[in-house]
Amino acid sequence: PESPIPYNDRGYAWYGKGDFDRAIADYNEAIRLATDEGLPYINRANAFADQGMFDEAIADFSEALRCDPDDADLHFLRGTLFTRQDMHDDAIADYNEVIRLNPECEQAWCNRGTAYRAKGVYHKSLEDYDEAIRLDPKDVIAWQGRGQTHQAQEDYQAAIRDYAQAILLDPTCVDAHSGRGFCYVNLGEFDRAIADYSEAIRLEPESAHEYFNRGWAYLQKGDADKALADYDRDALVDILTYVFKEYVVEGPPPLLVNQAERLADLDGLSFPELITALQTRLDLPELSLFDVDGDQVQVRVGGVKTPLSGPGAHVDRPALRTEQPAAPS
Repeated sequence: PESPIPYNDRGYAWYGKGDFDRAIADYNEAIRLATDEGLPYINRANAFADQGMFDEAIADFSEALRCDPDDADLHFLRGTLFTRQDMHDDAIADYNEVIRLNPECEQAWCNRGTAYRAKGVYHKSLEDYDEAIRLDPKDVIAWQGRGQTHQAQEDYQAAIRDYAQAILLDPTCVDAHSGRGFCYVNLGEFDRAIADYSEAIRLEPESAHEYFNRGWAYLQKGDADKALADYDRDALVDILTYVFKEYVVEGPPPLLVNQAERLADLDGLSFPELITALQTRLDLPELSLFDVDGDQVQVRVGGVKTPLSGPGAHVDRPALRTEQPAAPS
């Protein structure tokens, strides 16, 4: 009978050259010739995953596991794909198998902690991160992940301690600087938040959401001029949209960015002037929630006015964008 090995080997060579279509074609032939061998399924799964075809990759890893149900590495790889697909129960089931087969696999504990956090099961998330840190005290992702779980619980001081340890281990960890900045904003420590966001921007100067977050921290501090310096016109519109989403209970607001052409001459305005200009130019009911009194901007929620700018202003729930780290591979 014809051997699948030459097809598998040639597919691997095509894969190495980045020619995924030819690689998959050869893996298809190898699988046709040997349906009970796991390696061609694994190789094809990797080719699918590298193209973002996660459903197909998961199916192939499942076939490979049919051939070898106790392969911890395959459970781990499939678990990371389930995590990317937000299929957290399935991811946890795979990480359970990894931990059963290899209790010393620190990354499985770390990834399962991430999956539990995504489900809102914070106590199990913290337990898993604790074990990951015990197994590898130098794993930046585990410290950062535990910080994110503390942050999700609004235990900002504990989160700050974990982010600080992540930064100590890796001063270039942008997500740890950004997460710690978020916590500082919630604690009203705006200068420290701005310092962390500034470092995140230095490390990733193309990261638009870090400029967004720093600008929001400046607004919380009451420094509208510096806030506006972090925003181009579209970002100014974006921050107002986020404010609406944070404070307007009845559904998401219209996306102002679609009307950006009507806002072309708004550069250089202070934050209160910007709100006033938007109220004049755009017929949006959400804008009526804002009151401008001199250099103070307030938003009315349930009849209660909350300051958004001006000296000493602080909003308890800042509308910030945060990114969760992808599961480590």
